[in-house]
Amino acid sequence: MNIREQILNILDEVNIIIDQEENIIDIDSIVFISLVIKLEETFNILIPDEFLDVNMVKNIPSLKIIINNLLVSNE
Repeated sequence: MNIREQILNILDEVNIIIDQEENIIDIDSIVFISLVIKLEETFNILIPDEFLDVNMVKNIPSLKIIINNLLVSNE
């Protein structure tokens, strides 16, 4: 399973809806924290504070870039 598919599964698990352009729709702070925790657990990463902003993770491509960068920096 690739990163995009894993992100889609996580979004589904925490009940986040995306539109056809893969933008996240209406995410509140509790759901956002749930998303962050699930991403950290799934990818075995620690998401730095500078990425803990809803506007930074507004769509799947931005999430994928963040995760890819964190995975590379952990190697």
